[in-house]
Amino acid sequence: VEAYMSVKLGLLSSVEFQRIRNIMERFSMPLKIPSNIALEDIKRAITLDKKSRNKMPMFVTLKRIGETYAPDSQFTI
Repeated sequence: VEAYMSVKLGLLSSVEFQRIRNIMERFSMPLKIPSNIALEDIKRAITLDKKSRNKMPMFVTLKRIGETYAPDSQFTI
């Protein structure tokens, strides 16, 4: 999710994004949310994530593999 968001924000190249996808596929990591999981359950779960602030999910965005983009040393909303 965060890599995809980074591409859409113009931070991460599509080439780097594809490399991340390829690695995840190689290790049989899930790339899609199973259809039996409700969107509301996902929203509730991400508000409990350690990066969340005041029940607002925060995401780490990427400039490239191994390099995050964090203006003002903060997570991106």
